[in-house]
Amino acid sequence: MITVHNGETELSIQLPSSHPLTVPDHPPERVTGPPELHHSKGRYHDLRLVFEVKNGKPQIVGKWEATTEPGTHYTQSPMNAGGAARIKFGQYKAWRFGLHGVSVPHRALVQVSPVSVHRDANKDYSRSGDFIDTGIFAINQHWGYDYPRNDVNMAGAGCLVGRSTAGHQEFLKIIERDPRYLATPLGAPVFPGDPRERTYVFVTTILAGDDLEKEFPG
Repeated sequence: MITVHNGETELSIQLPSSHPLTVPDHPPERVTGPPELHHSKGRYHDLRLVFEVKNGKPQIVGKWEATTEPGTHYTQSPMNAGGAARIKFGQYKAWRFGLHGVSVPHRALVQVSPVSVHRDANKDYSRSGDFIDTGIFAINQHWGYDYPRNDVNMAGAGCLVGRSTAGHQEFLKIIERDPRYLATPLGAPVFPGDPRERTYVFVTTILAGDDLEKEFPG
């Protein structure tokens, strides 16, 4: 994902590293192309990166294994009758600090504004041809319970998931340096955000891996 800040910009990017798709200014409502180019079944095959931009040049200051896609459990047994969610490439201002999870609640970025997702009704682990659904679906940004690299398991039902607990905590510490975040008050009710947290809503962009070079040439 990409979070853009003013001034001494910090960027956090979560990108599907194997996806050859691009993100045009007005993306189509249906993704086309061979299904095998749009998924890596049940694995942590994406990256969550944090860039710090100084003098117009981005520098990577954090990198973690991640997934933007649900695991096999929630693909085969989706929480939504329309199918498991795979977030649509693009930019959304939709997340603020809060708590994720019931059995092991932990600090995360929780969805507070609508995002668009592909609904995998045919359970083919692909965005290709899938219906686009837009709304608030608890597409949160949380940790992956330290599951192995080749098994997302039940850690992801459509959320943006950093595989390791320690890596996720490090990620949150970095984005908390955002001066706009630090300038916002505590306690204003922004459902479903935690009233004990600051109210800043983060902007996130989901990129195909091949588009990273387009976003940051050179």
